[in-house]
Amino acid sequence: MDHAYDIVNLGIYNSIENMKLDIQDNVYYRGEGFYIKFQVVDKTDNNQLIINPDLVTKATLVSPPGGFADLSEFQKLNDGYFYFNLPAIPLTHDFKGNSHVFTFAFNFKENKGVEAKVELSILNNPPKIVGEIPDMTVQKQQAFTFDLSPYESDLEDSGDDLLWGVSGVDQTLFTASVVGKMLTILPIKEGADTITLSLRDLDGDADKQEVIVTVVGEGNATQPLAAAITADKTSGEAPLAVQFTSYVSNQVGEITYLWNFGDGVDAGVVANQANPAHTFATAGKYTVVLTVVDEAQNTATDSLVIEVKEKTTQETTVVLTASPTEGKAPLIVIFSTEGTTSTCVFTSDLDFGDGSNHVFVEESKNFAATHIYQNPGKYTAVLTVNAGTCGVFTKSVTVTAIDADAEGQGKSVTSRDVVDWNRLQLLTGEEYSPGDIVAVLVDFYNDGDNEMQNARIAVTIPELGVRRTIGPVDINEGADFVETVYLQLPADAMPGVYDIMATVHGDNVGNHDEDVHRIKFRQITVN
Repeated sequence: MDHAYDIVNLGIYNSIENMKLDIQDNVYYRGEGFYIKFQVVDKTDNNQLIINPDLVTKATLVSPPGGFADLSEFQKLNDGYFYFNLPAIPLTHDFKGNSHVFTFAFNFKENKGVEAKVELSILNNPPKIVGEIPDMTVQKQQAFTFDLSPYESDLEDSGDDLLWGVSGVDQTLFTASVVGKMLTILPIKEGADTITLSLRDLDGDADKQEVIVTVVGEGNATQPLAAAITADKTSGEAPLAVQFTSYVSNQVGEITYLWNFGDGVDAGVVANQANPAHTFATAGKYTVVLTVVDEAQNTATDSLVIEVKEKTTQETTVVLTASPTEGKAPLIVIFSTEGTTSTCVFTSDLDFGDGSNHVFVEESKNFAATHIYQNPGKYTAVLTVNAGTCGVFTKSVTVTAIDADAEGQGKSVTSRDVVDWNRLQLLTGEEYSPGDIVAVLVDFYNDGDNEMQNARIAVTIPELGVRRTIGPVDINEGADFVETVYLQLPADAMPGVYDIMATVHGDNVGNHDEDVHRIKFRQITVN
């Protein structure tokens, strides 16, 4: 029976709770995660739900600046839904604006699939000016500089990608400019004015803060002592090692540093270290306070909160499935690692067990891979998951490819005898970009003793859901079939290596008592 699939009830949610309540959310900031769910129905069977182990599903976030991120299937329930999750939208400029999650369902046995999409809007996290920039008192006829770098924060950008600016300057009193992170004030005459300092990121979003600048006569400058602290990390699992950095300005003489880390360790100790390191042994929220004192006994303080979480248990689950696990050679098998999880970052290496190339996947991603066992035999496919500090784990599955000729003794003709491949050639090469056209030359010979009736030729890229068909056609005994098939790669095709699968299927030929079914593969690379 021919099936026609459709994806229905596709939704996007900001939490599992809202997904249960079917409260959708289509607006997210970079760094935020989301969930999707959908169902697959058969349009030829009164839109009956499809719950089929042969159905492979996938979901990918695609953003116009060039961002691609695969979602992971995170649960399987008995409700006919497929559930996917992206823990966090990557904090890169490849993700912004009107974007889509493309969902895909494909039955490799039938070479049929369907695609649907849901829209979402991805927003930039604007920069933040952290803490309060102190008001400034400058002495007439003396240039004054102030380092702004301790006051900048942004989730996506840092360093030279964060730009400071100054506006609202009364240039009859002073001029003000920012080069890099340094604010420079050149006083002209006595008086006071309020300036606006702005911090802008690469997306053009900004934060602003007003500062009062006072120009005084010579010898009257009373700029207060100022201190600020930053940390290389402000949260993490116990034990958490943190490197602190301090910034001090307007001091008189040498500085004494007094750190209180808030955890009762080294509290009140004058270490005289401007940039100490400290390890928080147990979970909790700790307020770190720095007090600085100069030789004139001026003091200044700043604080920072460090959140230490309980150490999570290191757990790894490895899943490897294959379908089918037995059949006639050449045998097409679809492998899946869906359900493989780890609390550590992991890589996956799938060895098909027949001496062919491995499939290697980085970045803790689950994947599906199609492999053809050309020769009869029993093969052990092994998935090796390297989860770093969590350990190295393996999972295996046995695949048996049966000798079709041996099994079919008594039959005068086999598929291999009837369809004799001349060429399956990539006319446009082996390397492509998303959206390109792939030209495939299909050339085979009817080597049977009768006409091949109702022959159907399909050229498919299974993982991308691309398929073109020819036929049905009748091919005379001894005749060649030559045709060029054109496949357009999706504009959102992820970089990687993909199989192109050509199948020839024909009705009974002469005294061959089974349908003819021959397959041939080629590979392309999408950059």
